[in-house]
Amino acid sequence: MESPVLLITFNRPETTRIVLDVLRTARIKTLYIFNDGPRPGNSADLTARRKIEEYVTSIDWECKTKIYFSETNLGCGIGVSSAISWAFLNEDRLIILEDDCVPVSSFFHYCDYLLEKFKDDTRVCMISGNNYSNEFNATDESYFFSIYGHIWGWATWKRVWNKYDYFMNDWPQFRDSGQLNHVFIRRNERKYMKKLFDGIYKMDNKGTWDYQWFFCRIKEYGLSIIPQSNLVSNIGVEGIHTNSKTNAHFYPANDKYSISKEPLFILCNEFYDRNHFKKIINQQISFSININKFWQRLRKKTNF
Repeated sequence: MESPVLLITFNRPETTRIVLDVLRTARIKTLYIFNDGPRPGNSADLTARRKIEEYVTSIDWECKTKIYFSETNLGCGIGVSSAISWAFLNEDRLIILEDDCVPVSSFFHYCDYLLEKFKDDTRVCMISGNNYSNEFNATDESYFFSIYGHIWGWATWKRVWNKYDYFMNDWPQFRDSGQLNHVFIRRNERKYMKKLFDGIYKMDNKGTWDYQWFFCRIKEYGLSIIPQSNLVSNIGVEGIHTNSKTNAHFYPANDKYSISKEPLFILCNEFYDRNHFKKIINQQISFSININKFWQRLRKKTNF
């Protein structure tokens, strides 16, 4: 394993320990660890931080580590995006895991190989470790390309992250110039995405970072790489945005996966995208947030 890994943590020491055990088995050579600060007056957060610090300082394999424990609570939006920017100060590529995302060993080889293969290909923006549509055989190739891409275990390059804008300042111009028509073929997808991005843009305290990352990719018409089968299992039901299990939680990961057949063309897999929107995005698993509760918060904060 040559590619550096960023592990983003907060207040879940038990799942953090499980992910660290996987990183130990993979013998990660360079590891960045970020921990968001405890929320003011929250003793449970403080206790969790002490436990995580104990695990982090007990790393027992040969590994170059860089650790950043935030003094203040930055939250799910600024905290995660700041952690990624911090690690990219020293790296040109990263594999990124949050403290409840447990990869199988094949995930690291998959990311490592593709990070090198597509490092200079500006058509490709992201490598996702997730495939929640295993019942739908998009292709017989080991991986394929999509406009979508989930972030429960993923990788990218500094060349792409440098374009990330937490505040989505160019969204109004993108929307008003009709650019969504060039990205999403179907009307229901365009309508859904317009509503989604309008809501995120209007929020002062956005409390999330991954929708902005999605917008960062689509405005470049950047493709995500999707594995033929899922490689990371999310075990963190309790979180800031959700406290109930979705269909994507505990989704089985395939440790026997390997890249045996390369795709012939670097083109968006329209069959996968259409099925994925219908079965996953539009069925309220939408990325890492429970969309019903999310829309309720949007309406309260923005009169949306």
